[in-house]
Amino acid sequence: MLAQPDNPENLLFMDMRLNTMEADNSVFGAGVNMRYYSDILSLEQSGDFIAALTAYRDLYLKNPKDEGAIYGIAQCALALGNLETAFEFFVKLLIMNHDCAEAYVGRSNILFQYDQRERAMSDLAKAIELDNPASVLRIDCAAILNDNGLTEFAMQALQPVRDMAFDDFDFKSEWIFCLLANRKLEHVDVKPILASFVENIEEDPYYAFCIGAYRCLKGEDGALEHLSGFLRDYPEFSERAHVLGLALPE
Repeated sequence: MLAQPDNPENLLFMDMRLNTMEADNSVFGAGVNMRYYSDILSLEQSGDFIAALTAYRDLYLKNPKDEGAIYGIAQCALALGNLETAFEFFVKLLIMNHDCAEAYVGRSNILFQYDQRERAMSDLAKAIELDNPASVLRIDCAAILNDNGLTEFAMQALQPVRDMAFDDFDFKSEWIFCLLANRKLEHVDVKPILASFVENIEEDPYYAFCIGAYRCLKGEDGALEHLSGFLRDYPEFSERAHVLGLALPE
């Protein structure tokens, strides 16, 4: 049984607990006009997950079988740290639609956070199996794998979409991390990706982290100290530094 995280936003979900449901074989998104979700998706993209959640909740209460609303609730709950609610709604979606690769990815993320790694890997394997032909969903899979130190598996997940997605910065962010973690510092993709990060350095501090990590792995003078200082300002990247095995000074 998953423990209930201590988060005040749980009040938003108190009247939306799971009931017994019948399985449904519909495909996620089939028959759903995404124009209905465009405004809500904009809220998500802007980071206003509470407003997005409220909108998805209204859709769900009108139609409890609306797969888009169920998925949106799960994603917003996950973003807000409401892991149990997110888990329940991913399960709800999977009961309705056994072939929803996105729901397997979302549930695996939560299972990793509860240290249920075997179940999490099983969900990711199922998502990758369903993602045929391979799509950018592999980037989400790789992000979860990289966060949990499974960088070789992340490389395997990304390889089929490398040519298609190479210009996507989300792809670059996970692919370069795989290459660094597996010490493929001379790989043909490393320098072009890092060069693109230098050009866009102001857009995301993660780009500076990757550049700094590369310099550390190359043994450049002062690189470890510089990255250590960077991580004091951006501690959210400390776990990834740990995955890379960097011996950073205190």
